[in-house]
Amino acid sequence: MNLKMKLNARILLFILSTSAIVFIAAIGTIGFNIRKKALQNSISLANTYAVEYANFSKINLDKYMITARTLSQAFSNFDVLPQLERRSTFNNILQTVLKQNDDYNAIWTIWEPNTIDTLDSYFINTPGNTYLGNYSPTFYKIGNEIKLEKNTSTTLFQGDYYTIPKSTWEETVMNPYYYSYSDNKEDSVLQTNLIVPIIFQNTFLGVVGIDVSLDKFQKITDKIKPFKKGYSLIIANNGVIISHPDSLAVNTQSANLYPKYSEKLSVCQNIQEGKRFSIKLKSYRNSNKYLYCFAPIEIGKSITPWSFVMAIPYSKIISKASTSFNMAVLIGIFGLLLLSIMIWLIARSISLPITRTTKILEKLALGDINTKNKLRTKSKDEIGYMAESVNMLIDGLNSTANFALQIGKGELDTKFNQLSNKDVLGASLLEMRESLIHAREEEEKRKLEDEKQNWITQGIAKFSELLREHNDNMEEFAFNIVFNLSKYMNVAQVAFFILNDNNSGNEVYELIATYAYKKRKYLSLDLLPGEELIGRVAVEKETIHIPNIPYDYPNLLSGIKNATRPNSLLIIPLNLNDKIYGVIELLSFNDFEPHHIDFIEKVGENIASTISMVKINMKTAALLDHSRRQADELAQHEEEMRQNMEEMLATQEGNEKKELELQGVVNALKGSSLVAEIDNEGIFTSMNETFASTFGLSRKQMLNKNIEVFFPKDTETKKVIANIFKAVANNEQFVTEQKITSYQKTIWLKMQFIPVAEENYVYKITILCQNITEGISLRETAQKLKQDIVSLS
Repeated sequence: MNLKMKLNARILLFILSTSAIVFIAAIGTIGFNIRKKALQNSISLANTYAVEYANFSKINLDKYMITARTLSQAFSNFDVLPQLERRSTFNNILQTVLKQNDDYNAIWTIWEPNTIDTLDSYFINTPGNTYLGNYSPTFYKIGNEIKLEKNTSTTLFQGDYYTIPKSTWEETVMNPYYYSYSDNKEDSVLQTNLIVPIIFQNTFLGVVGIDVSLDKFQKITDKIKPFKKGYSLIIANNGVIISHPDSLAVNTQSANLYPKYSEKLSVCQNIQEGKRFSIKLKSYRNSNKYLYCFAPIEIGKSITPWSFVMAIPYSKIISKASTSFNMAVLIGIFGLLLLSIMIWLIARSISLPITRTTKILEKLALGDINTKNKLRTKSKDEIGYMAESVNMLIDGLNSTANFALQIGKGELDTKFNQLSNKDVLGASLLEMRESLIHAREEEEKRKLEDEKQNWITQGIAKFSELLREHNDNMEEFAFNIVFNLSKYMNVAQVAFFILNDNNSGNEVYELIATYAYKKRKYLSLDLLPGEELIGRVAVEKETIHIPNIPYDYPNLLSGIKNATRPNSLLIIPLNLNDKIYGVIELLSFNDFEPHHIDFIEKVGENIASTISMVKINMKTAALLDHSRRQADELAQHEEEMRQNMEEMLATQEGNEKKELELQGVVNALKGSSLVAEIDNEGIFTSMNETFASTFGLSRKQMLNKNIEVFFPKDTETKKVIANIFKAVANNEQFVTEQKITSYQKTIWLKMQFIPVAEENYVYKITILCQNITEGISLRETAQKLKQDIVSLS
């Protein structure tokens, strides 16, 4: 139904109803958002508290982990102590740390067998050591007294406290458990272990751990109540509750308190992944809803975080949000009333002026911008301003239409004045004209740049083919380069200098090819680094470009009378990986443009790469020849050693006089070579200082000890030792090459075991050693060179 209404009433009806709807919707949205924001702020505040107290708990736990980490770092330097002092020194350190920290229950360490020293066999089932003899003390407190835990006969190295840090090489925090050091259940305390692995030279040696009671964290959480009727708790990585206001909940699974929701909400999974999260649940003690805010407690560098939980009554959180929402609704109602009054007053003042301009605006909307449609008015108020604006619009549209017509005809120089700084249409047309002008200029530049880039690309491709030719003859290779550079770049003169570093380490840049004025020139010139511009480029590794070269700059004239001299110079280094392999000099009648310089520098890198490859091939051939000669020398040296040993054996088989002579030889060898003697049980009975120092020990440290103590414990070495005693038992010599470690260096020894017998009874064995480390190194180097040559071929 169409109702006839005055414009004033229609404006009032439409604007007021629309404004009311929009205003009510806006107030509702704002109020809802305020309520939502207030709720979010409260939850955010709760999460902030949770994070703050989680960090506080982390600080308390980190100090234990820092102590364990410090002990691990100190123990990893065990090799600076003598072997006999290491276990006692570490026992003193552990007892001192335990004594100085009242909140430690125990402190302990476990080492892999034969790692802290090589004396495990002397410590089997002794206090602080296992039935295998490996170092494994545990010190604990009973009151103020520090005691050493008794040895155990259970299987070693199987508990999580050892297997987890051994497999991960990470700091580890064990899940809480009850434990009594006095074997009395009434003395049991809830505790955890903080463990750090001991790593030495990228090898796992063992662990060091600290046992701490968790009672203090119950006292901490009891004091934390940032919200009325709220409480806090701490949950371990496996979901066990460490502290809780309800003592019955301590050391129980958190999932048992909320069996319906724990798995569904992935509480334990989120704790183990170290996530911050919040959940809303009814309390297991009553029907009140609580917001539980979880914040991770990351202890040291461990990968098993715990979680600090802040439990807040949900009613406390939403009360502030509801207050903010109610206030927003009241303000909205008052604003709606005020808006209605204002709209009614405005509607009365603008009814008629709108109808006066309706027809002319309809014509403008249809594209009729004839100047005859201008409004005529004498009013000086807003209505008059509106009429003047309509008239200005008509004039502006006519001017804009004419300008657009001229631009369409391609007359980009046509002048146009904007109606004002806010004339968007006029500004757009001017911008369009500038864009067209710029596009025309950019098109011309692009064509020119494309031509230059194509010239560079084609040139690089051309010279890439040329570099494959004559690279076995450096002079022809160089001439091929200068000849084609002269033609392709249209320059008057090109000279090629190559680095010659074969003269006793003295570098010199030798001129090996010149092409000038379409003729090949045969010249000889050597320049040192830094000498003249060529040597300067070689030292500075930077291109030199001189547009106007001096008249007296040396160049090769064409021989024509009054010939024009080149006036532009370009010198570029042949640089590859910051190494200069040569220099190229170009002289031209025309100046070198940037794309010329870019092209010759890129070609220079390719030339340098080719020269480098040729030189590498030459050096490889020389190294291969050198390695072959070294291998021959090594073989000859070993043959001489073998012959010397055979002669000594022949001497031993003589009569008693020859045996005494052999003993004299042995005594002489003891003074200058590596000589030792062992009995038929393998016990060292004598040796010279040279032999002992090779093992990094003194004679006193090695005498009366079995030879097996000083060799690696691997299966292969054990087989070698067994073969030695088998051979000498049959009165036969045995020769082997053995690797040992001395002063953290690897040494190879060639060892000959010579039995000394009386009436076919071997009562001692003489050991003669030769240090063959250099020979082994040469052999490995030769093998590596052969492999590299095979891979290159």
